[in-house]
Amino acid sequence: LYFVITGFMSVAFCLYTMTETQAIIGKKTKKFMTIFFIPYTVAFLIISTTPLTHLVFYVDEEHTYLQGPMMGILLIVIFAYLIFSIVRITFYTDNGNYRKKFPYYAFAVLMIISIIIQYSTTKYLMYGIAEALGILVIYTRKSP
Repeated sequence: LYFVITGFMSVAFCLYTMTETQAIIGKKTKKFMTIFFIPYTVAFLIISTTPLTHLVFYVDEEHTYLQGPMMGILLIVIFAYLIFSIVRITFYTDNGNYRKKFPYYAFAVLMIISIIIQYSTTKYLMYGIAEALGILVIYTRKSP
């Protein structure tokens, strides 16, 4: 459940940035959304089979959390959605207003740093902490 929710958070953030930059408008929306969700759907299927296949993670005999062989693929999918979000923020928003862009960049950078840490230190789950901090930054900057 943790990996399903944290993986979807990058998708939700990407959808949020597309909404903020008015990217989800027009006749091609349904086709685009179908293509948009393909990477997450594949990741979801990998995550769903993990209890049987141990592809994303597993717990050894000593009850130690270990990353599985497909953890890298899951993190690449999350990373791709974050990069797409950064591109949308950079090129499709008001270029003069960096104060509006800061919360989005902060969220994406926190997530990318956590992906790097999580992949390099296989015993820790860092992604959830970065999500919480990123949402806090967005909330505090967007609230009146």
